[in-house]
Amino acid sequence: MMFRKLALTLLAFAGLQMMVVAQSETGGLAIPPGTGMAKYRFIHAAPGLVNVDVRLDRKTVFYGMAYTRASQYKSVPAGSYLLDVTTVHGATTIIPTEPVSFSGGIDYTILVTGSVSGEPVIEPLILEIPSYKVPYAEAHVMFINTSPDAPPLDFVLDGSVEAAGVPYQGFEPPFAVGRGWHFAEVRAAGVTILGPYRCALPTGRKNTFVVFGTWDATDALPMSLGLFGSQ
Repeated sequence: MMFRKLALTLLAFAGLQMMVVAQSETGGLAIPPGTGMAKYRFIHAAPGLVNVDVRLDRKTVFYGMAYTRASQYKSVPAGSYLLDVTTVHGATTIIPTEPVSFSGGIDYTILVTGSVSGEPVIEPLILEIPSYKVPYAEAHVMFINTSPDAPPLDFVLDGSVEAAGVPYQGFEPPFAVGRGWHFAEVRAAGVTILGPYRCALPTGRKNTFVVFGTWDATDALPMSLGLFGSQ
C-alpha cells in the first residue's frame, strides 16, 4: 500500500532557494525548504479503528493514538524513513511499512483514513505544507474532511464559506482570520450539519478543523468536528 500524498505549494520555491526567509501567501514568514529539519504530526481519522501506534524506522513515535485524536508536531531531520502503523505494541499491522521522504522546511500531517467496514479501505494520507510562522496578530485556519461517506462539505466561519465542496481526504489551505471568538460550522449542499460552534482561535497559531465520522445516520460513529492548534 502506497502512502497517498497531497502537497500544498504556498511558496514560490524557486525564489526561495536564494533567500533566508520569504513571505508565504498566508502572510507568515516562510521557512525555506532544505533547512534540514521537517515537522510531522499524526491524526487518527478512521472510524471504528482501535488505538494505534505510529512507527518511524520501526521505532514508536506516537503511542496508543485514539480515534479523533491528533498528536503534537515532532521535528525530524530531512531524509528518507520507513513509516508504518500498528495496533498498540505492534500486535497487528494496520498500514504496512512504506518508505516516506521528509523535506526540510515542510510540515507533514499524517492521517489514517477510511473505515473498518472496508468502504472505503483504511489507508494513509499525508498532507504537506511549507513551514511558516503565523503573524502574532493573526490566527490561521486549515480544514480537512476525513468523513469516508459524506458528500463534499463546505466549511463556514462566521457565516462566510471559507472552503467550498471539500471532498473526502480533501483539505483547504491555511487562511488568516482575526483574533477573538469565532463561529464554525460545516454544511452539505447548503444545509448546516455540524455547528455552529463558538470557538476561540489563538493568534500566532495554526488551527486545524477536521471532520470525523460517518454520514450514515444509523452508524454508531456519527460525524463530529475536531479542532487542533499548533504553532
